[in-house]
Amino acid sequence: MKRLFASALLVISSLSYSVAHAQMTEDQAKNEGREVWKVGCLDYKNGLLEGDFTKWFKLNAITESRSDIKKNAVIRLYSNGWDTAKSMGGVIDCKNQSVYSADAFTSGIDIRS
Repeated sequence: MKRLFASALLVISSLSYSVAHAQMTEDQAKNEGREVWKVGCLDYKNGLLEGDFTKWFKLNAITESRSDIKKNAVIRLYSNGWDTAKSMGGVIDCKNQSVYSADAFTSGIDIRS
């Protein structure tokens, strides 16, 4: 009886996780994508300001923390934010540019995991 109850509890808890995870809308995923892009951009600018890029390049941390969107999307968005700030010499408004750049990347695709 205890095994049956434990199995049922495990199934219910995993189903509730899946349902909650699946409830992210496409617009919420796009907003997450914008945030990832902005973080990549700001991390580059902070590294430029401090003169220590290795301290500020946090691709692994952001990839692990964003399980709600596809890993490859996180990598691409963060890297593009970083590279764009680099190509502009750090002279960029990361928040405003994140809307255009992340939306261009997510256009026509679903980045939800």
